[in-house]
Amino acid sequence: MLRVSYWPRDVPPVPLTDLGVGSVTRTLLETLARELADAEAQLQVVYDSAFVDTAEGRSLDRVVGLLGIERRPADVPVGSVRFTRRAGTAGLVTIPVGTAVLTAKGVRYLTTREATLQAGESSAEVAVAGEGRTTPLVGAGELDRPALALAGVERVGNEAPTFQPAGPEDDTALRARARRAFHGVGLGTLDALVHGVRGLDGVTGVQVTEFPDGRAGTVSLDVALRDPGDADAVTLVQTTVDRLRPAGVQVLWQAASRVDVVVDVRRLVLTGAGRPVAELDEIRSGLTARLTAALTDLPPGGRLAAPRAAALALAVDRIADLELLFTVDGRAGLAEVALPVGRAARAVTPIAVPPPEFTDAGAPGPQVRLQVRVIGPVQLVGAATLAAATDAVRTRAQAWLAGAPVLDFTEFAAAVRDDAAYALVLEDVVVVLERDGRFEQLVLGSAPRPVDALERPELVGVELEDRT
Repeated sequence: MLRVSYWPRDVPPVPLTDLGVGSVTRTLLETLARELADAEAQLQVVYDSAFVDTAEGRSLDRVVGLLGIERRPADVPVGSVRFTRRAGTAGLVTIPVGTAVLTAKGVRYLTTREATLQAGESSAEVAVAGEGRTTPLVGAGELDRPALALAGVERVGNEAPTFQPAGPEDDTALRARARRAFHGVGLGTLDALVHGVRGLDGVTGVQVTEFPDGRAGTVSLDVALRDPGDADAVTLVQTTVDRLRPAGVQVLWQAASRVDVVVDVRRLVLTGAGRPVAELDEIRSGLTARLTAALTDLPPGGRLAAPRAAALALAVDRIADLELLFTVDGRAGLAEVALPVGRAARAVTPIAVPPPEFTDAGAPGPQVRLQVRVIGPVQLVGAATLAAATDAVRTRAQAWLAGAPVLDFTEFAAAVRDDAAYALVLEDVVVVLERDGRFEQLVLGSAPRPVDALERPELVGVELEDRT
């Protein structure tokens, strides 16, 4: 048996040898060990309170205060916004903390945490908070536009109204905002320049080059501005660059020049056997908007292949196939947009779309219900009653709708006319048309309204008022 003792040889042994439970010696040792453990735990709390990831409560408030950040009080409105993936976008889509979402009136809310759409995930709901205490509450669906274009995000929207929280901002959300702020305080780093400038209103992309032309101590920024002629945006970029650059480092920035990009749609194939004129116009305008946004979102020096652009359109159920090429800076027939360094894309609009083909050409298309309602006053003649006049107008209107290729108010008035029983007060009569929740009116003097090939007019009501 080997015994090791650290007791000094020249010191007499201590007479306290009883280490049993409850003995004086053991009690003293356990007390000392407990106090040392408590002191170690308290020191650990002090140590953890110095870091964003581990500080809590008032300690976290002091740490983030070094970055100029304050915990949001309970009177700042909060809510949530759903970000939907852009059709055809593969892989991960990141929504940074602090992303601004606006209403049509310019009310700003900011995301309070970072979110990532995983591969195959179509949307994600992210918590948002008002920009300040004076930010008003907004209703459902009003937060419908990001302040800046987000790569891979097609649309945003709040499904529920914002509300006043029961308490101040929690530690998790405060930490997320603080981590985002670190990107902007590392002066002179690529992160600071990219995040600081790209986060400005009116900036769609930034390209950073260190040591341009081999010059040490110099950084070059090519900034894609939504409107290069906006003097306020130019001043804001310059102010931000001056704030972020360190002493001794020269930051040269210029607005990225634009390259004209023409989208040449060679072939468009739609599902079904045919589409009404109004629906074709909607498909064309939506296709133009998606392709224009894809080009505008390209950063200086970015790339967009034709198959990737076509995939954005194929996400729409009504589009079965799309073939397109690009004309970039006068060079036609290109299968890819490859922007030169320091240059951004400018989509040439309108985008010409050829007449579509259909996957089921020759087959009957789906019928669309066009509801027709007649409303207005009538003057009765002789012993005629309002009920009888209503039945007569209903019968004659149904017969007119059954064979009318064009809905014309004058022809309607002639078709339902019966001078022996009643007379419609045409100046006040309205023929209301409803299709898929959209309304139109035919009145005296209005232009004729053609009936689309797939529309099925149906009289759903006659509401007459006796004005004899």
